[in-house]
Amino acid sequence: MAAFYVANKFGRIQAEIGRRQAETAALAMATARDKLRLDLFEKRFAVYEAAACFIRDAIRLKNVTHDRRFDYLEAINSAMWLFDDTVVDHLDLIFSELYNLIEATEEIATEPDSDQRKAMITRKKGYLNNLRLHQTTLHSVMAPYLRFTENVQT
Repeated sequence: MAAFYVANKFGRIQAEIGRRQAETAALAMATARDKLRLDLFEKRFAVYEAAACFIRDAIRLKNVTHDRRFDYLEAINSAMWLFDDTVVDHLDLIFSELYNLIEATEEIATEPDSDQRKAMITRKKGYLNNLRLHQTTLHSVMAPYLRFTENVQT
């Protein structure tokens, strides 16, 4: 009878240990999932923040240097791994507009003909307006990926 009691007690202890291990594993999984969500959010937000900052600076300064354009490219480099094609395409359009703004600024600086300069200035204003539009749409394009919810947008 003592052997039965010991075996029974040992079995219940083992079952309790197994239950606690399962609870611990479930909590570890939830923690890992939350960490993944937070890491993904931070990486995505960094790309959003970089794009918004570059647009804001370009509009404020009405110019972009080649170095700043390459800084933008470096800042959004990870976007293809973090977002779908819609967001990546939008970020690429911003990059193109930054390049167009640089070209227009350089052409204006070297153009001696005042009529040509006026046309180039108008074109530059168009690029700045396009950047303003991108500034407005950037949030809506990236918003589904920047919501910190239970479901991680992939």
